[in-house]
Amino acid sequence: MDCRAWQAPSVRELGATVGLTSTSRVAYHLRRLRDRGLVVQTRDRHGETCPHCGQ
Repeated sequence: MDCRAWQAPSVRELGATVGLTSTSRVAYHLRRLRDRGLVVQTRDRHGETCPHCGQ
């Protein structure tokens, strides 16, 4: 992974990728994935830092 080009997708971008139009539904699924430890949520603004290397 090239961390210099890393940018987290938005909730809308994630929804479009999986065919969901409701951002609340996408957020629901993201919470479930986070609770299971399958995704990591950062507190940084969209695209600021890479959760892997901190750059």
